[in-house]
Amino acid sequence: GIEHDYTERPGGHTGAYWANSLSYHLLFFHKFMNGKF
Repeated sequence: GIEHDYTERPGGHTGAYWANSLSYHLLFFHKFMNGKF
């Protein structure tokens, strides 16, 4: 019963994965913290 978003991306938790994904994570948290969700 808790609203949530779930996104699954290919790859493991490698440096290449995080280099590609980190900006998306930060954008999500920025929007969340500023009440834009």
